[in-house]
Amino acid sequence: DDLVTGVQTCALPIYDANAQLIIKGGVNTDTGAVNELELTAPKGFSVINPLTTLVEEVQSSSEEVITVQDAETKVLSALGINLSEGEELSSYDPLSDVSESSVDNRRVTIQIATVLAVASAVADENNEDVDTNAVVLGNLAEVVNNAAADAEQIEAVSLNSEQVVDEVLKDVVVEDDAIAALKESVGIAVQRSEEHTSELQSPDHLVCRL
Repeated sequence: DDLVTGVQTCALPIYDANAQLIIKGGVNTDTGAVNELELTAPKGFSVINPLTTLVEEVQSSSEEVITVQDAETKVLSALGINLSEGEELSSYDPLSDVSESSVDNRRVTIQIATVLAVASAVADENNEDVDTNAVVLGNLAEVVNNAAADAEQIEAVSLNSEQVVDEVLKDVVVEDDAIAALKESVGIAVQRSEEHTSELQSPDHLVCRL
């Protein structure tokens, strides 16, 4: 229930292990952009980012009762995220990851944030009565849950896929023109995130700047 302001860090140095983490506002230390999203993390997590936000949503939106570990496994499997041995999303910081999978993992993280941010910004202009961020996040969690439940699902879910974008943006706007514009905006933003992340080959780009 405590509100902490002015924190500049990628991993929270002081937190209550029994409390849920929620962050809104501030500036993204990776891109320098103002954060318009509400990021969350399950109780016990020491970091907060788009991946932890999705873990929280996957667990809370699951039709059956699942643990945080179950939700984390679903997110890792569905999105093709590879962590180092012994590492968990509860303490994983994509910005300081220097493993062989660091660039791919960071790409997924950026794409989650991109889809949520762009969809919210565009859709909110067309329908101010809908919490677009919550709708899109819920849809993305549904995509992850469905992928995890599909025994024939081999390839990781790609946020650069038109089909996945359609699923993530369902129920966001109703006008055909608005839907087309929203899909185009999300597609362009995700593609740009692909290009941006592909340039990050040096570990110097991946260290969290405190």
